[in-house]
Amino acid sequence: MIHSEILATTPVDPRPVRALAQTDDKGSSDTAGSGKLSVMVVEDEWIVSMEIEAALEEGGYDCVGVASTAREALALAGSARPDLVLMDIRLKGNDDGVEVAKELRNRFGLRCLFISAHADGATKERAAGADPLGWLPKPFSAPQLLQMLAAVNCERGQK
Repeated sequence: MIHSEILATTPVDPRPVRALAQTDDKGSSDTAGSGKLSVMVVEDEWIVSMEIEAALEEGGYDCVGVASTAREALALAGSARPDLVLMDIRLKGNDDGVEVAKELRNRFGLRCLFISAHADGATKERAAGADPLGWLPKPFSAPQLLQMLAAVNCERGQK
C-alpha cells in the first residue's frame, strides 16, 4: 500500500521530492504540453502527501503543490489553478475536506477526487454537493492512484 511502498525511500527533507520531475536542458518539465493533468494534493499527513507527490511525479503528472489546511488549499488553488484536486476528508485542525471541496468547486470550478479512509455512505452523501470525480479509499497503492487519474484524464479528453 502507498504508506509502506515509498516510506523506505522518502527523503527526510521534502525539498528533493520536487526534483523527481524530469526536465530538459532548458529547465522545462517533461509534462509541459503533454496533456497530463495538473494536480493539487490536500493532505495533512506529511509522509502520505510525500508518497502521493512522488507517485504523481513518477506517473508523469504535474503536482502543483501540497496543502494541509483549508486556508492553504484555497490559496494554492487560486494561484496554481490545477486541473483537479486530490482531497483528504480530515485535515489539519478541525478543517473538513468536504467543505473545502465544495468551496473549491464554487470559487474555481475545481472537482476533487477524494482520497480518504472515510468513504461511508453518510460522508459520500455529504460530499455530493462538491460534485466529486470519485473516491479512492485509503490505504491505496501508487498504481491504484495512477489508474484512477488515467481514467479521469481519459474522461477529460472526451469532453
